[in-house]
Amino acid sequence: MWLVDSMKAVGIFEAKTKLTSLCEEVVRSGVAILIQKRGKPMVVLQRAEVPSHSGHPDILAAWHSWQENHLPSEVEFPQVEELRTPPKPNPLAQ
Repeated sequence: MWLVDSMKAVGIFEAKTKLTSLCEEVVRSGVAILIQKRGKPMVVLQRAEVPSHSGHPDILAAWHSWQENHLPSEVEFPQVEELRTPPKPNPLAQ
């Protein structure tokens, strides 16, 4: 097991009651916490590795690129009013 001796260890009951503060401590300090049950190691609480988005294109640039390749420039979308059905006459208006 890796570096269990140098980690802070807490019991499972304490971990259950103080999970939020333990998570904040791990994020702030970067040091993992060992959670034990009756002195036996169960799990390690550690900071999540967030993947970088450096390899992904900007979403807005990707959308504009898609538009240029898939939508002809002469396409015009009809107005909403043209798509609506004519209103029914009000029988009480007579």
